[in-house]
Amino acid sequence: MVQATTETRGPIGVAAAPLVPDLFRVARRLRRTGGPHGVDVAALLMLHRLACDGPKRPSDLAAEVGLDLSTVSRHVRALEDGGLVTREADPDDGRSFWLSITAAGAEITQAGLQRRERMVDDALNRWDAGDADALRRLLRRLADDLDILDEETP
Repeated sequence: MVQATTETRGPIGVAAAPLVPDLFRVARRLRRTGGPHGVDVAALLMLHRLACDGPKRPSDLAAEVGLDLSTVSRHVRALEDGGLVTREADPDDGRSFWLSITAAGAEITQAGLQRRERMVDDALNRWDAGDADALRRLLRRLADDLDILDEETP
């Protein structure tokens, strides 16, 4: 097991090192749930981005999901073959195209989110309502602060 060798403490003395393994455990468990109908987690993430943001170029999608363009292209071909995304030529750049989610892709995305929601609901049903609310509030705050740090990083 890999352990953090340095504990960085913030202004209030909270060490991040003990939190990171638990965050990885949660993410790993949610990833293992997989997507419906054999759609893998990376493809489900791409579908989710298209469902939330609308059409986009593959290069923009790759940047958003943190994968290289060749990996995204491979997933896009499979998603297109499965009728979950469509591509349209970019009118401003003949070498590029835009990806859009189809109705079937939106249904798969929704089903994947619902599976994860049920799993988290099942776990949180064992908790006190105040603890569950505190977790929601604090996770949102952590995500917001991580987004801010990401925006500040050159």
